[in-house]
Parts: sequence; C-alpha cells; structure tokens
Amino acid sequence: MSKPMTYWSISSQILKEEAEELGLEVEILIPEKNLFFIKGKNKEVLFKSTDF
Repeated sequence: MSKPMTYWSISSQILKEEAEELGLEVEILIPEKNLFFIKGKNKEVLFKSTDF
C-alpha cells in the first residue's frame, strides 16, 4: 500500500508552470498535499495531484 505524499510533487510543479505559461492564475492551498486551484476568467479548477 502506498503512503500519502507529504511533499510538493513533480507533477504538481509541472501543472503549475504550464498554467502560468498560459496566463492562468495558480493558488497553492496545501503544498504538502499537492492541493491547488488553477483559475481562468470563467472557471476555477481544484487539483489534487499524485505521483506514484
């Protein structure tokens, strides 16, 4: 069984950087849990990324 992540993952970092390159806003809620919003003009999407 896998253990929960307790660090900011590579996939979260890539998603964050790609969103910022597209001009979207990124709000990191809890980095240890890889929980963050990516916000555009009309939509906000909550992300919970995982690396296994």
